Amino acid sequence: MNKFNFNHLLLFIATVIVGVGCDKCDDTDPQDPDDGKKQMFVTSAMTTDTQMTLKSVFFVNERLGYATGGDPLMYPKSRCVILKTVDGGENWNTVWDKTYDHPGVIAESVYATSEDDVFVAYSNAAIFRSGDAGASWEKVCDYSHKKSRLTGIAFSDANNGMAVGNLSNGTEGYILTTSDGGEHWDDPLDPHWRKSSTESNVLKEAVKNNPFSSINFFHGNQMEVTTYLTGGLLNRGVVTSHQKSSDQWNVMEPNNPTAPRFEDLAVEYKFIVAVGSNGVISGNNEKGAMYASKDGAGAQWLPIDYGADNKLKAVGLKNNTIVAVGWNKANNLTKPEFVTVSLDKGDTWQRIQHDHVTAGWEDVFMVSDKKIFMVGSKGLIMKLEINAGS
Repeated sequence: MNKFNFNHLLLFIATVIVGVGCDKCDDTDPQDPDDGKKQMFVTSAMTTDTQMTLKSVFFVNERLGYATGGDPLMYPKSRCVILKTVDGGENWNTVWDKTYDHPGVIAESVYATSEDDVFVAYSNAAIFRSGDAGASWEKVCDYSHKKSRLTGIAFSDANNGMAVGNLSNGTEGYILTTSDGGEHWDDPLDPHWRKSSTESNVLKEAVKNNPFSSINFFHGNQMEVTTYLTGGLLNRGVVTSHQKSSDQWNVMEPNNPTAPRFEDLAVEYKFIVAVGSNGVISGNNEKGAMYASKDGAGAQWLPIDYGADNKLKAVGLKNNTIVAVGWNKANNLTKPEFVTVSLDKGDTWQRIQHDHVTAGWEDVFMVSDKKIFMVGSKGLIMKLEINAGS
């Protein structure tokens, strides 16, 4: 075979390979500047003043937001950071930077109930509050003596909130609750808890083999509020739900004995989507998963094919748009970190090509279905803008 024909054969083979793909995931570059159209997906890195890993991001409104994190490798000490933006996420400045004399302390999760009142849950089971939009901070509770870890915090209204995580044994969930706007926090499994013994006993069963990772509230009809907690073990993804008017805690899991642990959940009306990973760090064995429930109660969970099996860390949902973020395979630090978007509630997916690399995304927040922020290592905050219909 001569050289001319051999080169043409290679070109033909390459063309066929590029043309082969799954019908759920479109890997074409959505940001090609030469297509003469307004780009559907546009990403950009925001300006921050930290190199620490960011674990959580939350916006109070379109202009005001917070991000938290720390330095998990600063052994034998720890360092935590809280960032704030007042210009819609374009610039982020540190409003809290503290070093601890012992390792493992991270500002894990942030939530604001108003422009002034902000709460941060720490990995050492402490909760800090700011009543002046981040200008000053006070510790409102410290349950570190319980050997517990907090990973998520949220409020259903200005008074009622919950922080979740796990005990140090790694196999039991842990919950703190407040009913006075975050002034005081109770351990519902404490024998002196004021709630009914029935609910306490049910909760004791719900936390077994169910370390929690995140929390969401959903406001339904007749002002009914449902709490959703994600968690489970590495080979048993679990969503735990609780209605305010009930003593029951319902542990729901997919009809799949090997469903990975759920890391995060998003809910809108009767549609619930949960994402997770099996925790393995190996290109061949690491797996992610996405499941959805469309019955409003989590009675039935079905897998969503998002066109990949990358491990997933966080998910957002607004209207028909779902954004899921996670890791590249085998912690690949050369390709854009994994971000995938569906504009039709999970029917089809587009992996987002971008110029930013991080050691795994940690969180995502949807300001709207057109404007999304995600955070990761080395102080990286990336904005994704969706120009659907342009």
